[in-house]
Amino acid sequence: MSEIKLYAPKRKTKKVNMTLTEDTIKFLDDLSGAMGMSRSSFLQIFIDTHNEYMTEFVRGWLASLQIHQERLEEEKRVKEAKKMSESLGQKTSLRHSH
Repeated sequence: MSEIKLYAPKRKTKKVNMTLTEDTIKFLDDLSGAMGMSRSSFLQIFIDTHNEYMTEFVRGWLASLQIHQERLEEEKRVKEAKKMSESLGQKTSLRHSH
């Protein structure tokens, strides 16, 4: 039985600049060096292999931002309602039921 090597199809590449901290660059270089790869090759394989985790990270981030935004909007509506009520001459207080 002969060994068959498979290679991913060549894809168009583009060089980009990234601003990273020196300790992050050292970390990436240590990881890529341990695997006998360049930093660029390591990152390409890592991103290709784990893109679903990156997608989930972004979804989680956006969901938490949406929750925060909704909370801010609710606080704004409460403050506006309180101002409107006070402008009508009624003092208000917020009571929380337990």
